[in-house]
Amino acid sequence: MALEIEVLSERKGSNPGGLCRINYERGNFEGYFKYCFGAKIPHKLSSFTSDHQPIYEAITFELSRKMGLHVPQFFVAINSKKNIRFVNKSTNDRDHSGRPYYFVSKIIHESRDKGKEELGDKIISSERVYLEGLHISDILGKRQNYVISPSNSGKVFYIDLGCSFVHAKGGFISLPNSILKLKKMNHKREGYHLNNKNIIAPDDETIINLGELANSFSGMTLPSLNPLGRVGINDILSAEEILEIKEYITHNFCENLSHFKSKGLLI
Repeated sequence: MALEIEVLSERKGSNPGGLCRINYERGNFEGYFKYCFGAKIPHKLSSFTSDHQPIYEAITFELSRKMGLHVPQFFVAINSKKNIRFVNKSTNDRDHSGRPYYFVSKIIHESRDKGKEELGDKIISSERVYLEGLHISDILGKRQNYVISPSNSGKVFYIDLGCSFVHAKGGFISLPNSILKLKKMNHKREGYHLNNKNIIAPDDETIINLGELANSFSGMTLPSLNPLGRVGINDILSAEEILEIKEYITHNFCENLSHFKSKGLLI
């Protein structure tokens, strides 16, 4: 069956999209979808495109998951056959159809139990170094971008990470100023520098090799809808985009080695 997205709310956040119900071959779930439609990036500066913003966001979620942070189930909804159908049940009359990709994540209902807010603040503080290592800035000070687990697992789920290498606002993507300064960097030297750099993950047990994480990026796959499964970024992004993202990820890791070391997490 084709993928159906029931739009249940007005725009949430600054980008097009909102709360929705996803109806697909295995049933349905409550979710959130988003996309971008324009770019404020000169072609000579970057290979990034607005059509691929949902892919960039999914990459950030996947990197966060590999870093040991908790995120909801997420997907790239693929519309290459123009068979994603929208049913608008909100008062918003925007036509969301026709985009090649959409970012979709499952809704996690939050606990409001007494004491959970304090626990959430403590977890965010302890995981801040990992967020900064991925150059994620949309969490700190923005309570709406994470939920506290409804169970007693002591977890925070990051529900809106934005993108660690592209700004997305008002339906447009742009490059952060910090990234614009990287064009003259020696990325090969930075890659060498990460070769033997390991950090302790948020669970205090898993060891993450930052060099391996950065180098394995080009073979990354992402969970997908329409069809249901996983899709390789090599099948979606250009070689130029993949190289550009890898360079930014490598640089971010290198820039934050001292922060991991100061926290006793670099081994």
